[in-house]
Amino acid sequence: MHPTFDIFTTAGGPARYVETVKNLAVARKRLKQLASKSSGDYFLCSIQSGIVELVVRPDLPKRLQKARTPQIVRGRLAS
Repeated sequence: MHPTFDIFTTAGGPARYVETVKNLAVARKRLKQLASKSSGDYFLCSIQSGIVELVVRPDLPKRLQKARTPQIVRGRLAS
């Protein structure tokens, strides 16, 4: 069974659920779409796979940004 991924936003305060998508490729695409159209930050996670990714937005402080377009930072939950 393939893991599902939940997408969250931190726009306007604490993390808030946005939607669930079926696989990682779709999740990454949707994450970038959302981040490019909103001022909020977005991240996705899958409890099943332990994958956590967030969008590093181009409007972050220069010390945190590496590109002019949204980028994905990848990690895994500790087991």
